[in-house]
Amino acid sequence: MISILGLIGSWFLFIAFMVNENYITIKYDQIVNHAHNAIMTSFMATILSLIYVFYFDSQTIIQLAYVWLWLLLIYWLVFDIWLNLKRKLPIQYLGKGAKLDRFLRKYSFGQPIAFKLICGLVLNIVYYGYYSLLK
Repeated sequence: MISILGLIGSWFLFIAFMVNENYITIKYDQIVNHAHNAIMTSFMATILSLIYVFYFDSQTIIQLAYVWLWLLLIYWLVFDIWLNLKRKLPIQYLGKGAKLDRFLRKYSFGQPIAFKLICGLVLNIVYYGYYSLLK
């Protein structure tokens, strides 16, 4: 249990670091490097997913992908809300530069948080549906 909390805590510390880095970048009217953010986030999610999967001896690629996607989904949800709160913007605010923000503006019908939560629900349905077929 402590190891899971450590991994979750590490992920939230990483999100806090990225929120602060992006907040400072935006505050000083610099351009956010979205490619750098994506690479750093994917790298950290991969490391934490590998630690989780190998620590709990569940070494299937499906479980690794599931943990990895969940970490990215949590980041996608928490990062935007946290950054918007820090900038004193509405939590549903979408930026103008990131491709994901443009995607959400087009497909989330003004409800990006609900859209992200539905993505998490779909991820769970697919994952647990896959494992129920194996039984």
